[in-house]
Amino acid sequence: MTTRTLVEHYQVFGLHVASEIPCPELLGPEVDLENGFRKAPPCPEQPGSEPASNLAGDPARSARSAPSPDCHWRLARLEPALEPASDHASVANDQFQIAPGLYQFLIKDVARYRVQDGREILVDPLPDADPGDVRLWLLGTALGALLHQRGLLPLHVSALALSGGAYAFCGDSGAGKSTLAAALHRRGLALLTDDVGLAVPESPPAPSDQLGDHQPSNQPSNQPSDQPNDQRSALFNATLSPGAAREPQMLPVRFYPGFPRIKLWRDALDHFGLDHRPLIRDLTRTDKFHLRLDAHDGFQAHPLPLRRLYLLERGAEDDAVRIEPVRGHEAISLIQTHTYRPGLVRRMGRAGDHLRQCGRVASRIQVFRLQRPWRLDRLDETVDQLLSHMSQS
Repeated sequence: MTTRTLVEHYQVFGLHVASEIPCPELLGPEVDLENGFRKAPPCPEQPGSEPASNLAGDPARSARSAPSPDCHWRLARLEPALEPASDHASVANDQFQIAPGLYQFLIKDVARYRVQDGREILVDPLPDADPGDVRLWLLGTALGALLHQRGLLPLHVSALALSGGAYAFCGDSGAGKSTLAAALHRRGLALLTDDVGLAVPESPPAPSDQLGDHQPSNQPSNQPSDQPNDQRSALFNATLSPGAAREPQMLPVRFYPGFPRIKLWRDALDHFGLDHRPLIRDLTRTDKFHLRLDAHDGFQAHPLPLRRLYLLERGAEDDAVRIEPVRGHEAISLIQTHTYRPGLVRRMGRAGDHLRQCGRVASRIQVFRLQRPWRLDRLDETVDQLLSHMSQS
């Protein structure tokens, strides 16, 4: 007698996922909003599929009505190395292997993961592995690799909704993205993500568009991830210099939400008057906790146009709040740097396509640098000035 594996259905980044691994961190394929149920957002563009712009305007395309899930997450027994099915296979070390359309990696004492063709993630948990640890890497590096295989642009940001648009915040680890997101959320802004969000230009390019869509390559490459500065400048100048043609009709970049949670340090929870005891402790940082949200708590599950990206920088305790524009190749470089798992871009041979994606996004949104005083008791001052600045877009 055989047992049938239970498959759960979820939505994340606009994708309909069928998973054999229960993922309570994710939303189901439908979200209970104030006036009942709404269908999941349409799946973003992928290689060989209908452009995302055509899907974004089609409310009938949903996780429920789609003939099949966009991707599958399955339990499987995996060999330590990829089969030598291709002369292009490249083994970087004992921890990961890469080949066209394949990315496999091992996390010690947790699991081995294989990501295939942007459509499937196979998971082989190691004996006695904690299920939470298995999900941590599934929803992190493995899902990031799947998005990159699909030719998409995941950004390492927090983001909130204001007046029908998405406003994203990036920065180095410890820059205060989550704390600022929590402060804005407490002012009534709905959360889109506190970790990763997906940026997808809404329309296909015109034939003359120099930043047009390109089918991603899965060939391994030793090409450096950092493109020469003059290449970024030329790319940006081709679309934004005075008199040059801009993107067709400047249609927006569609921003797809991530996980319905905010991760906060203990001191930030104390500042907001939140009790840490009922919260889930972060698996990698013992003094950080997960605050889960749903639609009724102010989570925005459907994509919105991305209007602005702010780079967060620490100032001294007595500094004033400063917001300055970032333009040209510096804006492209900023988006490159704050792509989620940028090292995967190089390993998959997608550095050129990634640069063009970042250029397209930079040409359609506004980018700013936000320097704020590094004091929790001045957080409200930062939020006041930031909301005033955001309302001017």
